[in-house]
Amino acid sequence: MPAHRLRTDQLEAGATDFVVRLAFLGLFAWWSLELVRPFVPIVIWSILLAVALGVAIAGIVGVLVATPIVAVGGAVLDFVRERSNETRQPVPGHVATRREA
Repeated sequence: MPAHRLRTDQLEAGATDFVVRLAFLGLFAWWSLELVRPFVPIVIWSILLAVALGVAIAGIVGVLVATPIVAVGGAVLDFVRERSNETRQPVPGHVATRREA
């Protein structure tokens, strides 16, 4: 076999190897993005809420002279309490029990 033919075979094998690796890398990148896609809105909202509420939490920490964890916990509990009072509507046809009345 001539040296020219060996060099061409090696070049083709190297190019094929590169293309296969590149295809697998692209497939892996696509699959990774598909796995992460459902969590992107959650991350965006988390960042927005952290930035928007950062000043309020800092104010609560200053007023209560508490740690940030206590301030955040109190703010979350207060929010949940208010939301539970707002959304508690009587169900049509529901009979109130002694506990609810």
